[in-house]
Amino acid sequence: MKRALCMLGLVGAAGCATVQASHVSPGYAASDKQKVKRLLVVTSPFPGGREDVAKMWSAFTRKYVNLHRNFLVKAEKALATADLAPKSLCGEGLEGVLWLKPTAMKQAAKSVHAGVEASLVRCSDGGEVWGAKAAGGWPTEDANLSGDIQEYVGSLGSDVGSYYPSTFYLLRAALDTLPDPALTDEETNEKIELE
Repeated sequence: MKRALCMLGLVGAAGCATVQASHVSPGYAASDKQKVKRLLVVTSPFPGGREDVAKMWSAFTRKYVNLHRNFLVKAEKALATADLAPKSLCGEGLEGVLWLKPTAMKQAAKSVHAGVEASLVRCSDGGEVWGAKAAGGWPTEDANLSGDIQEYVGSLGSDVGSYYPSTFYLLRAALDTLPDPALTDEETNEKIELE
């Protein structure tokens, strides 16, 4: 139904993100829910070849997941190459890598079309815990996001401003399908410090 509304243009200026698919590993509740909590976010390769947009995707994802999911995102990266195995990026204290792989990024005069394949990979064995695919198109300006746009423009430069609405709506749609791990009281306190 939502896809039909998007195609008809009935949802207004905010545009649409279509989550084309999402899945959680069958053993998530029995194992990963208790073990995969501390993450690194990686955007690779750069969306549309733009390092600044890749940095914005990773920074946005770190902040969004820390605020809206029970994960503890410890760091973020933007890498030009997608040739690395996510597990190879695991370091001290990390239990998973949240990998954002752009599948599309095209800017027109007043809109951006973007797509992403996202996955959460276990550090212990490189197995996939969760995955999602999403895509959509959005106007380059969105008054509802002006404060956030200024935050990223201030840290990454004015060129990222027109890409922020697509970043927000695309990644939010995909990340909202992430499962929530179970946190201990100590981990809940640790999470408060990250927010």
